[in-house]
Amino acid sequence: MSLVGCARQQGFDRSHVVCLGEAVLPDEIGAEGGARISDEFITWITNYSSGAELNHAYGSSNLSFTGNLPTARWMDQLQQLDVMAKDRFSRSLIESSNDERRELLRDILAEFPGARLEDPARAEHVAIGLLAFFYRTSEATDLAYRASIKKRQCRPLDDSAGQPVSLS
Repeated sequence: MSLVGCARQQGFDRSHVVCLGEAVLPDEIGAEGGARISDEFITWITNYSSGAELNHAYGSSNLSFTGNLPTARWMDQLQQLDVMAKDRFSRSLIESSNDERRELLRDILAEFPGARLEDPARAEHVAIGLLAFFYRTSEATDLAYRASIKKRQCRPLDDSAGQPVSLS
């Protein structure tokens, strides 16, 4: 099944998630990077397993499990953004400019003042979930430090003493 087919099966319209990504993800990753991260986010949602056992601390007998994704709420929020765009700008979310999308998101996300970018599965809003998903990536770490750190990737021992290469 194609990625778009998976997204529709889950109830997500890829084009809405991609335009949301264009509005909330850093401009430095560009439109292609935003679309790629949005696709990865949809894939993560599609493949998410509620109730899966999580890793636990070494020597600990305490087990924890994944919770349920707020998928239905996130789909409703995307539809709400589309309705708001039509009401405010007389065009859909997809047809709206990034500035217009950001204006809508500023209004909506003001309702979540304590929101944190921790576990994307616990995000109260789909935009926060997408951002939290992105900021867990190696790409986000590299962007934050403006260096090729390649978090969670092995480097050869010969390179371990050297500084990460600058992205500039």
